[in-house]
Amino acid sequence: MSPGPQSLHGHAFLDLRWSRERGYSAIGQREHEIGLSVKDAQGIEKGIVGRWRFDGSQLLIEPDPFGYLPIFVWIAPANESEARIIVGTSPIAVVAAGAPGEPDREELGLWCRVGLCLGERTLFKQVRLTPRGKTLSWREGRVTVAGPGLPIVPATIKTVEEGVQGYCDLFRQAMKRRPPMGDFAMPLSGGRDSRMMLLDCIALGWKPKACVTLSGGPSSDHPDAVIARMLAKRVDVGLVEVEAHSKWIQSEARKHVTGGLLVLEHTWMMPLWDTLRASYGCWYDGLGCGAITRGDLCKESCLDRYRRGAWEDLTREFASYALGVNDELLGTLARTCDWIEPSHESAVALVKEEFARFEGAANPLTAMSFANWGGRAISLNPYMLCATHRAIHTPFMDQDLVRFLFGYPIELALEDDLQTACVRRMHPSFADVPFDKDLPKPKKHKKPLVKAIGGRLATVNHMRRNGGPFSSLGVARALRGDSRAVPVIAALALLDQARTAEGAERLLATYGFGSAADAASLAAHRV
Repeated sequence: MSPGPQSLHGHAFLDLRWSRERGYSAIGQREHEIGLSVKDAQGIEKGIVGRWRFDGSQLLIEPDPFGYLPIFVWIAPANESEARIIVGTSPIAVVAAGAPGEPDREELGLWCRVGLCLGERTLFKQVRLTPRGKTLSWREGRVTVAGPGLPIVPATIKTVEEGVQGYCDLFRQAMKRRPPMGDFAMPLSGGRDSRMMLLDCIALGWKPKACVTLSGGPSSDHPDAVIARMLAKRVDVGLVEVEAHSKWIQSEARKHVTGGLLVLEHTWMMPLWDTLRASYGCWYDGLGCGAITRGDLCKESCLDRYRRGAWEDLTREFASYALGVNDELLGTLARTCDWIEPSHESAVALVKEEFARFEGAANPLTAMSFANWGGRAISLNPYMLCATHRAIHTPFMDQDLVRFLFGYPIELALEDDLQTACVRRMHPSFADVPFDKDLPKPKKHKKPLVKAIGGRLATVNHMRRNGGPFSSLGVARALRGDSRAVPVIAALALLDQARTAEGAERLLATYGFGSAADAASLAAHRV
């Protein structure tokens, strides 16, 4: 066997081939683990961890139980004499390793509307997320999939009080299981997740080296910044206020390449992740069960459409909460290339198919959000965009806590804000500190003219050089400052480049981990 390269620009992969004449050959990492293992007192796994291992005769891929970790796979059509499989931590890396890069027309049509991939799909037709909650074994081209899949939990919690008390107890247990690894930082916003983690760290005697907030600068009046200052002062921890030092289009390209072209959002958070990656070894991330008890889909209008089976209307409401484009622009994009399906009916079919997985759940709307918005979008923050660091604690993903909250029925979720009640019960002395939505919206501040013009020109030049078939449309929309269209067009242009192994590898080298662009942004954001 030839070991070959062990990673593709920071992304782990394994290209495994078998032939009847020559046996197995492997390039890449025969064993790889992703996520962070957290065991309870009995040695039972409570963290989010996944792995693959090739023992010389069989490849076994074990994802986490909720499908949050980025383990992607391409399986070549096998015959009696030869077979091949590629597994990796990025769909772009899987294509760079040799998988077909043909775009998924139907998924692209949905992705342009809702801004994320659903189920196990990626934007590449033949590259898929490993089946969520199931193990996959591969031996001589024969594939076996086993396991329960995504957990579907019926309503088990009877009252809001039962939910609040269980949430408080299990969250404290989750925090105790995850002590910091040396000096650590605490990302801090005006929301609930970061506040719960910060205040519990303080209660447990773990003081952060710093709190870090994405404020836009010390003079910012954004609610996140205002509340972060209040909290940091109250707990006597220094606050680092982060603002962007890289051009938006550079961050956009890096986000898409390191994040596998899986989600439209998160570019605005790149300065925060760059600051943490450049300056700290350990931090806590709010990823997880907040999506089970609240979220854009957890409202009466969505529930009514779900129960009536009004899938066209539900799909449009789903899209209205996202950063995608409208039908008119989608039609224009589809006429520019032949690998985007523009029909609304196609998108509706995919949404209906994914919702069907959660029939019987206590709250099918938030169960779907947890698995998709959480598992296919928000999870990219710690597990892909910050994949260079493993010491990232995610207490809201504790398996005991998640499985308990899966039983919280939608009727109670619509009745009360469970997480807010938990924060105030666990830390009553901080009950006077407002949350982000309690404060007025920040005043709009115009960028300095030189900075605004520089950013606009950088985007226009990027589209001109890298827009491919979308170049003229991208330049025109960039000149207009179209904040809806430009991110979609930029992503599609990158996807066009990633359709071949050479193009995918070039993108990873240009924008991925260890690239000049990555190194420059880390240097600019280092504390």
